Parts: sequence; structure tokens; C-alpha cells
Amino acid sequence: MLIACVGPDMWRARQKARSLLQAFREKHDPQGYSTEILVSFSFQDVLKQLGSPSLFTKKRCIRCDGLLSNLKIADIRLLAKKIEEGANETILLSVEQESISEKTKQVFSDKTLVLYEFRILSFDTFFRWCMEYSKQAVPQEKVQLIARMCAGDTWKAVQELDKCIADPQAEVLDAYVDESGVFVATEAFVRNQAWREEVEKNESEAFLNMCLSQIRAAIRVRDGATQGLHPFVVKKMSNIKPLNLEKRLRSVLRAQQQQRSGLGTTDEVLTSLR
Repeated sequence: MLIACVGPDMWRARQKARSLLQAFREKHDPQGYSTEILVSFSFQDVLKQLGSPSLFTKKRCIRCDGLLSNLKIADIRLLAKKIEEGANETILLSVEQESISEKTKQVFSDKTLVLYEFRILSFDTFFRWCMEYSKQAVPQEKVQLIARMCAGDTWKAVQELDKCIADPQAEVLDAYVDESGVFVATEAFVRNQAWREEVEKNESEAFLNMCLSQIRAAIRVRDGATQGLHPFVVKKMSNIKPLNLEKRLRSVLRAQQQQRSGLGTTDEVLTSLR
């Protein structure tokens, strides 16, 4: 059997996968001998795992996130066949960022594919989800503010809710509110759009730090090295048209060095950015 927890709400998808893995351990594998998490794997590795039953328990559970993302339809058919042959022995558990196509779904039978889909929640549903997550440890007005500012981003909401649960006096989303102009200017700079007027309203050091972070993320997305990046960052950076990102990265690093060493005024540092 293949169980797929599908985004784009990756926080809820990963939480579901985690709970399923824990439930399997409690029911079939309390000692953990037949539960595996594959971090770096090939399709052939997965096929070998499917052909190797456990020596300790009747069932095995293998988590291999992103299993379907790069498979051709011929590989998917082979995977479905192997899963059906060992349906009672091995469970594959995968978190998939992209939706599973209808063509892929048709390859699997009802017995070989279980699908959990996690779409971005509407505001009312998201607000209720935030209220349930906070378990009344956060005042309702704060939860409502977090839900409004996070706009369906459960990763961001969980960080803010956990902060408020730990410290009822904590400020809500101060970084996102106070630095909103920096985010706007940074995104414009990365996209090679007008940014100077917006950044003059904010601290140049915060702008340079944000530029460095965003350009590095854009380069990683362009090169396919997205592991560890927030799904929303990946989605945003994938829409950026190809630019000479390395040149812009060097420009930001040079400006940062000039600013921190006192070799240029704020105006000179910002003017040097290209």
C-alpha cells in the first residue's frame, strides 16, 4: 500500500504522515525494527525495499517523501505492480508537495493507494483550525490576528501560536508587520524591479540581510536544491524569471561589506547595488 499525504499545506501534510507513522509503530512495530525513514534514495532503492519483507514483524512501513515527484508513468506502473504484489507486507508513506495527477491515480487500485490531500484553508476554516491548535491558551483576538496575517500559512501560524502559548505577553507577528516594507523592497530587488523608494523608508541593514537570504533561496530553487526551504518560498521563487542571480548576490555581499566596514555611507552602499 502507498499512503500519500499531499500539500500544498505542507505542515498539515507532514503532521498527518508523522501521526500515521506513529500509529503503525504502536500497532505493528513497538520496538522499531521494521519502520524506516529514507532521506536520500533512488527509485531502485524503493523497489528493493518492497522486495525485502521484515524478519521481525508481519508488516513494514517505509517513509520516502517526494517518491512520486520525478517518476515517469512507466515507473509509476512498475511501482503500483510491486506494491500490489506485497500489499500485505509493506506500507510506503510519502509526503508530496505537488498534487497527484489523475493519470497517476488511475494506475493504482483502491487497495494500493490511500490519499490525504491538504489544501490551503479558507479564512473561516483556518481561524477555527488556529483556535483548535491553541486549545484556548491564546486569547481569541490574538488568534484572529494571527489567522488574518498568516493567510492560510500553517507553518507561520504554528510558530506564532506556539510563541503566544509559551508567553501570553508576546508580540504578535511583529517581524512581519514592522518589516513589511523590507519584504516588498527585497522582492522587487530580486525581481529586478524598482525598489529604492521603498527601502529608503526602512533600515538598509535589514534590507541587505533580507536580500542576501532571498537571493540565496532563489538560486537554490533555480538549481533544484529546495530541501529545507519553506514550501511558500519555493513556490514564490519558482515564479522569478531567470536573472543573473550570482551577479546580484555578489553585489549584495559587496554592499554589506562596505556598510559594516564603514567604507561607504548608506546612500553610497544602496547606490552600488546592481
